[in-house]
Amino acid sequence: MLLETLWDATRFHGTCYRAANSIHIGQTEGRGRLDVHQQFALPAKHIPLKPIHPCWRSILLRRISHPQSDRIQRYGTVNT
Repeated sequence: MLLETLWDATRFHGTCYRAANSIHIGQTEGRGRLDVHQQFALPAKHIPLKPIHPCWRSILLRRISHPQSDRIQRYGTVNT
């Protein structure tokens, strides 16, 4: 399980994210969600991730058991 957030490097230093040992995964392109013309008018934001469970990799990579997919494997089709 991971926690993701954004911070603006032109306004903040990101000290609390660095102190919390967050993993820096990159930056945004600087586009707002309403930017339909791709003008890149906003400053780029940094994207830190913070693992909130010690076994987050194994949890995210674990196969999720779904009752319907189990029936497909067992019987070949699903009749609803």
